[in-house]
Parts: sequence; C-alpha cells; structure tokens
Amino acid sequence: MKRKRCSSLLRVTGLLTLALCLATAAVAEDGPFKVQWPEGWEVTRVPPPAPKEENFGIERIRAEKLEGGNPVILQLAYYHRKDRGNSSLEEELDGLLQEAERGFQSFGLTPTVVSRKAGTLASHPALEAEVSATNETVSMQFWASIAISREYVYSLSFTGLGDAFERNRGALEATVRSLVLKEGAPSAEGAPGE
Repeated sequence: MKRKRCSSLLRVTGLLTLALCLATAAVAEDGPFKVQWPEGWEVTRVPPPAPKEENFGIERIRAEKLEGGNPVILQLAYYHRKDRGNSSLEEELDGLLQEAERGFQSFGLTPTVVSRKAGTLASHPALEAEVSATNETVSMQFWASIAISREYVYSLSFTGLGDAFERNRGALEATVRSLVLKEGAPSAEGAPGE
C-alpha cells in the first residue's frame, strides 16, 4: 500500500484503517513523528495499560520480529508534555531505566547499565543508555534514547536476547536515522549538560 493512499485512508476511516496501515506499511506517520520501520517486522499500536494504572496519555508503537522463537522489539513511545517546561532528560531516562530494571528483575534477571551518554534523537538533544540483564541462562540487552521537544517527551527503545540484539542492531540504527519528529523545534530544556 502506498504511503499517500494510507494517509488518505486514515483521514476517512480512522482507527480501523490505522491498524491496517501500520500492519502493512513500512512508513508510519501516525502522530507527531515519521519513521521507517524495518522491513518484515510486525508493527502494532500497543494498547494503554489497564485503567487503574497511570498512563499519562502515553502512546506506544511497536515493531517486532521473532528470531529463534524470541522477540526482538523496537518501540517508539511519546506523550504530550504537561510539565510547563520542567521536564528533564536525566529524570525521564532515570524513570525509564527504573521501570526496565523492575521488569527485568520480575523475570529473575539482574540488570546492569552498560553505558549512558548524551546523543541526539531525530535532531533533538537526547540521553541514551544500554542495559544488560542476565541470569545463569539468559542474556538480554536493552537500549533506549529519550528526547524532549516543545510539545512531547519521546523514547525509542530496542530489546532482544544477546545475539539477536547484536544481529539486529543495524535495524535499530536504520530506524533511528529515519525518525523525524514532526512537531515544532527541539527544546533546549533538559538538554544534556544543562
């Protein structure tokens, strides 16, 4: 399905078409971003958590591929800022890493932050981190980058078992290069080093 046709259909038929377009198109333009997902990966919108859990209006789009029966996952998440300019990349990344740590620990894995550094995500100042989570039989890798624009907080993450993570790192790099955040200019607030 061509991208222009997909975009036109979205305006006409709404969410049902959105689900079909995301499943069949390699380019997603739903929301304040545009991204080229890896060819052959299944792309889905992740439903919000149960009503009793805090959601903060987070939207999540996931691209997934099975490798040896195990998933390799790229996920783009974003939410509208309601912080009156008080967001901090450090605090956002810390929160994401704490959530990942709890998730890994719930599966009996011991997480270790391997690297943490300043970078960019779609020309926006960003912070990124890589985590290794292991136990006696499993090694899992997690990478995430957080950026803040004038209107949104974004995160792009990548997760996979040890070797699958490394084999698919090129898909992550291509996705990062393709990502365009369409709304407004980057925000200097919370930029690394400030």
